[in-house]
Amino acid sequence: MKRTFRQASGLTGDETRASLLRFNWSAGLRGVFDTIGAGTNFIFVGFARSLGVAKEQMGWVSFIVSCACLLQMAVIPLIGRIRRKKRFALSLALTEPFLVMVAVGLALLLPPGLRLVAFVTAVFMAAASAHMSRPITDDWFASSIPTEIRGRYLGRRLRIVSIVTIISTYMCGTIGERIGMDNTVGLGLLLIGGACCGVAAVVVLRDAPMPALAAHSQPRLTDFIVALNTRPFARYLVLIAVFNIPFFFAVPYYQVFHLEIVKMPASLIAVMQSGYYIVKILALPFLGRLVDRWGPRKTMYVAGAIYALFFSTYMFCEPG
Repeated sequence: MKRTFRQASGLTGDETRASLLRFNWSAGLRGVFDTIGAGTNFIFVGFARSLGVAKEQMGWVSFIVSCACLLQMAVIPLIGRIRRKKRFALSLALTEPFLVMVAVGLALLLPPGLRLVAFVTAVFMAAASAHMSRPITDDWFASSIPTEIRGRYLGRRLRIVSIVTIISTYMCGTIGERIGMDNTVGLGLLLIGGACCGVAAVVVLRDAPMPALAAHSQPRLTDFIVALNTRPFARYLVLIAVFNIPFFFAVPYYQVFHLEIVKMPASLIAVMQSGYYIVKILALPFLGRLVDRWGPRKTMYVAGAIYALFFSTYMFCEPG
């Protein structure tokens, strides 16, 4: 087993196991951060609403933050020139939660007329830091997983993230209901607590070795063109885009709908989302076998129909 690890990543068996364990810890801590501070989470939405963002305008906040993903493309041509990729990636990743803390602090301390602009600007910069670190950290993570255990490891990692998300979502709902979803200071402190978990998620990776494959990678902009000219990948990209574009319009308003339109208490939102992840954990083994039997294309067709049926029920929801 150790020999296989060395051939695949350049790491010894012990280094690989230690590295994957740290990636699991990082995923769990990151799950807490994302549950609390993600731009579509009900805590983030509640905090933004308490700053004066109209419910109809939440889409613009999410749009501005989402635009940060474009900065990934600016980093890719520079990766080959970065000598210490691990330090560069971890520094950027660490900047994200720190900037979230700054965003909350500015929103709480600045005069009312400046709070919203400062908050959105800082959150955009936080998202930009995270996205610019991803080309390196994703390559680092992928090259650390031995091929022969990839499926089992990723499945276990997904379960860890789901369990952490269930617990943190329920706790957020309980705390949010107690402090009030219009409590700017209370929600801000909750966001800062989530950002502390984001810092810890980066710190645990400090001693994880980076395989030579990732440390010496030199991607070029022409590689992106080659990938787009690869027909199977291009078709997959189109499929994912078509499947997800409707969600891009709706996602910023899910929690606005829950909080403002149907007047759901935070604890009920937490129970609903936790139930989603519980079902997901229980269904994953069965769905994995289903994909093996039906193939990904037929499974996507069925999933698309179920999604459409589920979201059509939103039209009939009302308070109570």
